[in-house]
Amino acid sequence: MATVIDTGMLEARYKSKSDLTENGFKGLVLINGGAAVALGALLQAVITQQDVGLGFIRCVLIGIAFNIVGVATAAGAFIVRYRQLRLEAETSKFMSQNVWWRWVWRLALLSIGCFMVGLGVVVWGGFTQLKIMQ
Repeated sequence: MATVIDTGMLEARYKSKSDLTENGFKGLVLINGGAAVALGALLQAVITQQDVGLGFIRCVLIGIAFNIVGVATAAGAFIVRYRQLRLEAETSKFMSQNVWWRWVWRLALLSIGCFMVGLGVVVWGGFTQLKIMQ
């Protein structure tokens, strides 16, 4: 007995997963970009303060740099995602069979890591470099 495959349902699932991935990368660009802007505002607020040491300012600058790399990585993932979709259309290789699939997720994890390290450096700098006034 032949199995009937509903191609419309498969296509809908694939499109749903594709949309979810694209929105996820947009979110990565937004959180890294937003963090870089927020850290820039923090830097602007503390750079003229006498009691804020150079160590904390360096931590904020390092945090901004990590978030900029996170934005660039997430933006680059759009290009890699396009290559993945092209290869899928040309060869019908999906997910782990497609070499670009792994790169999409590596870039996503790298972007998340940049966000976490970027903010983590600033928090660490706040704990270790700022003097608490009593």
